[in-house]
Amino acid sequence: MIIIKKLLLIGLQNSNSYSMSLEDLILPSSVAVLGASNREGSVGNAVITNIILGKFTGKVFPINPSSDNVLGLKCYKSIFDIKCQIDLAVIVTPSNTIPQIIEDCGNKWVKAAIIISAGFKETGKESRQIEEKIKEIAKRHNMRFIGPNCIGYINTNLSISLHASFTKGMPKPGNIALVSQSGAICLAMLEYFKARNVLSNDIDTNEYNYSLFYHRVW
Repeated sequence: MIIIKKLLLIGLQNSNSYSMSLEDLILPSSVAVLGASNREGSVGNAVITNIILGKFTGKVFPINPSSDNVLGLKCYKSIFDIKCQIDLAVIVTPSNTIPQIIEDCGNKWVKAAIIISAGFKETGKESRQIEEKIKEIAKRHNMRFIGPNCIGYINTNLSISLHASFTKGMPKPGNIALVSQSGAICLAMLEYFKARNVLSNDIDTNEYNYSLFYHRVW
């Protein structure tokens, strides 16, 4: 789905109550990266590198119990070690760790997450149960999330400038927003449009939620 300026595209749901809760997801002022890594070639390294090189205007907090610093930033052992409020958690840890991470984020009052990690319903019944558990925990904490098994999210608005994805290169700011459940399409469109993008295979948020949100804030 592509949302251009104030065009509201039609979805299948009939409620806009959740659109109001997407602000921390789309317009965060602080981001924690759970699974951030110094290891080149890892997804955790690509994501934290993109956030730094993309010049995110807010605060960035790497979290990895095995590291004291990541790419020159202080690294925290747990989200509870961070004293300030976290708007958005970007998660790149193994799938079996994510239910507890979402629980911890909820107890920390984090209201939005991007779950980039793979290994869910696409890999079998047991993983599908993990996915359902994540959904139940997030709902209990009133948390919205993109994913799992997604490319991530990019906001090129200069007031945010957030590249929370493992894709290479920050697109130039523009007036087109792309929402897709296909990573391949996202990558192709990212190259073609160089615009503002939201990328995922969602079990929580969907295209209709995003269209309502962009219609409201634009």
